[in-house]
Amino acid sequence: MAAVRLAIRRAKGEDIDELLAFLDSTGPDPGGRSVVELVRLDETFHERLLGMFGNVEMLRVLANVNARIRFVRWIDMDRGDRTSTQVEHRQALVGLKQRDETACVEVLEKHIDRRLDQITSALKEGYAQIYMPRAAVPIP
Repeated sequence: MAAVRLAIRRAKGEDIDELLAFLDSTGPDPGGRSVVELVRLDETFHERLLGMFGNVEMLRVLANVNARIRFVRWIDMDRGDRTSTQVEHRQALVGLKQRDETACVEVLEKHIDRRLDQITSALKEGYAQIYMPRAAVPIP
């Protein structure tokens, strides 16, 4: 939330427009992209957004967080629903472009809360995939 408050004051209109174009070009439809590519696109979006704020330390922290949660993003992207996330990304950028702090904060709070629920579910699913064998195959 602190970052979005900085962005309201610091982000350049052309940078916001470029990031909106990035969302248009990557769209909510995976378009045959691999999970690894989808995760890279999501991380790129967040890094470019945070980069608008002009705070190198915040960007470094984000890169660290991205590395730590990459596994969760892989599981989440493998589920295949990017629509809600992309809509929220767009809403946040539109609020940013309009310099509407209230709208930006509201969208991001909703986005973070929803993502926390998805992350919990994705972690359970990911651990189940790793530690719980699929249906046992009888050995002849």
